Amino acid sequence: MDKTLYIIAGCNGAGKTTASMNISLMSEEDRKKLIKGLELSSYKTLRRKAMLNEDVVQSDEDGNMVIMPARAVFTKLYNEPVP
Repeated sequence: MDKTLYIIAGCNGAGKTTASMNISLMSEEDRKKLIKGLELSSYKTLRRKAMLNEDVVQSDEDGNMVIMPARAVFTKLYNEPVP
């Protein structure tokens, strides 16, 4: 059985998850797996940064860079306290 490896790379907020939803070469099952993996990776990365009291860089609606405490972003996105 031939397997294909897709590598979707980019910084946070670059649109990796959105792009993966539009990849027509992938099967629906593979797209779902990829999206689930990207979401889990984002969760773990942001959780770790929050636990270490680090900042994250996001963009506002105009594409401008905004530096925010990871704790605030994590709590807002996942509605759970930082461990």
